[in-house]
Amino acid sequence: MKMTRLVSFATLLAFAAATAVFANSRALPRAQDTAAAAVATPSDTRPLRDIGQTVVFGRALRLPPLPGRREGRVDVQKTLARVREVGADTFGFPIGDGDFDWDDFQALAAAADGLGIKLWASFRLPQRGANSRPFLGGFEKWSTEIGTLADSHPSIVAVLLPELEHGRNPRFLHPPRTATLRRNLNEHGVSLLGSVYDPEEDWISKYENSLDGCVLRWTKFNQILNLTGMLAGLRAMCPPHWKRVVAFETRTFGASTEPMDPILLSACLRVAKKRTDGIMVRQLDMTMPATILPQRDGNGAHFDALKTWTGGFKGNEAK
Repeated sequence: MKMTRLVSFATLLAFAAATAVFANSRALPRAQDTAAAAVATPSDTRPLRDIGQTVVFGRALRLPPLPGRREGRVDVQKTLARVREVGADTFGFPIGDGDFDWDDFQALAAAADGLGIKLWASFRLPQRGANSRPFLGGFEKWSTEIGTLADSHPSIVAVLLPELEHGRNPRFLHPPRTATLRRNLNEHGVSLLGSVYDPEEDWISKYENSLDGCVLRWTKFNQILNLTGMLAGLRAMCPPHWKRVVAFETRTFGASTEPMDPILLSACLRVAKKRTDGIMVRQLDMTMPATILPQRDGNGAHFDALKTWTGGFKGNEAK
């Protein structure tokens, strides 16, 4: 009887040891997965660069086109000189389907480094054809290339995904994918922002951990009271780490049949100053900075309105 008990006890010990080995063998891959995940999301990501407070987006000045070309190369020096003249600290350049847009962006970055001007980039998303050259719809490739370029050019501070909630865009640039883009850019100190027309709480919660902020595109040109409410709601809904920028159009857009009145633009800028981290003026025509044309022409009057206002912008005073 004693021998049987000893055998049984030895069997139990052997079974326990085998169980422990089996458990360790199963736990090992999990530990390896955890280590791999830590490598994939490094904790030593560089601090994000200042994205700027006054952004002029689009409408770069261009040289005359060469024979057979639709448009000329970007006149880098004149474009950045206009940005400085209007009092902006940041220029946003949309990389489109031009043969040299990617090259022009690199030239802008090199020149902006020496002028202390910050630079944003954007490329076309699926709803607009995703035909920005040279990487087309390879959004991960865009993020790695722009991030690598930023190592040599401190002027590159942000990438903007335009109309991120519109049409097919959220299907192809869903939060897990934008999280990858964000990680690729953040490793080089570059922020990833998404622009929206109507930022809803559900959309913000989905992209909370895959963006560094959002740009509200304000198109209701004659409803400044709605603007104050929208910006207050945006501040309440956005996570603390998000930057909040509001963009104003200088040309007709959507249901707005007339461009924003320059006087109203000045009033909107004052409202945005107290409720956001920065402002953007889109489609500003910088070819006619000094003009006495009617104020609704969409040209020099908006330029002058922004130029007059920029000296008073001190950043987010509502924090």
